[in-house]
Amino acid sequence: LAGPAALTMQSAAPGTAAETPARPFTVLDAIDEYIASREAAGRMRNTLDSYRGHRNAIAQSPLGTVPADAVTPADIEAFRAWRRERSWKTVRRPGEVKDPDVTEVARAASNATVNRALMVLGASLNRLVKLGRLRENPVLRVVKAREARQPRVSLTKDEARRLIEASDPALRPLVAAGLYTGARLGELLRLTWADVTFGSGSGTGTISLFRPKVGNASRIPFHPRLAEELLRVRESRARKRGRPVPDDEPIFLSSYGRAWVTIGGAFKKALRTAGLEGRGIVYHSLRHTFAVHFLEGGAAVTDLQGILGHADLTTTQIYAHMVDSRTRASLVALDYGAPAATGDGADPGPAR
Repeated sequence: LAGPAALTMQSAAPGTAAETPARPFTVLDAIDEYIASREAAGRMRNTLDSYRGHRNAIAQSPLGTVPADAVTPADIEAFRAWRRERSWKTVRRPGEVKDPDVTEVARAASNATVNRALMVLGASLNRLVKLGRLRENPVLRVVKAREARQPRVSLTKDEARRLIEASDPALRPLVAAGLYTGARLGELLRLTWADVTFGSGSGTGTISLFRPKVGNASRIPFHPRLAEELLRVRESRARKRGRPVPDDEPIFLSSYGRAWVTIGGAFKKALRTAGLEGRGIVYHSLRHTFAVHFLEGGAAVTDLQGILGHADLTTTQIYAHMVDSRTRASLVALDYGAPAATGDGADPGPAR
């Protein structure tokens, strides 16, 4: 069977006066198309910035100009060696939305950074395979470099309470939503009021979540305290404006009354106020926190899988291991102070 036709780019429609000879469709073209598709799918700006940073680093390398249908595993191995010797810092120009600058810095790139670049490259080529424009994805034949395992950080219930209370008024409902639903930040920031249904009587409700990371959607229940928080937000906005809040408005807005661009500064300030700074806690830690306490409450791993939207149960089982570790730590901490007995524990009593 014949494979896909050679990939080319053409600057004008065939037959027009401006038509120029077609040029090869390069790796960089594939990445640009992939980023555009992810932007159209609603990926967060920070994620797109990361993609563009890797894209601009690839543009500096020989791999960027290689035709997408001519890339070999050897090309990718050569890029990995080239990339490992260089580190790039993404710099956003004031007021610029797309194409942040990348500036080379004098240090080697970590295995994790190199793997992220290969992930962007692999996803870009995989998209072409799915569209029938490429026979195979050579990135799949390259083994990822081993990364230092980063511990998954979760908060105790008291720490979670302190973080909610330390968050500013705009951030607070977003922190509460992360802790009470386990949803990813990008999933929550896409929500509008039309996606939420408040229960009657019980004070609970449900949220419709779309998950572009795994391409699925589900409706999940949420806690009465989150229902209180969201109702308070909507009522407060309606009262300030003197009119009802429209259903198509985003639920979570920044202190400027606009969609969040980044929560980094506000989240760091909340961590500092709550005394949780320096622990490696990020917003995604709220997802870990939800998962751990959900399982500690007696829920099944399969229930958690459905709520978190994991396509693979093995991903969810990582949280079960976290709960096991915390259980073991709790058992070790049970020290009643009584020294161990000597002997074999048997007491024959007085001879008769």
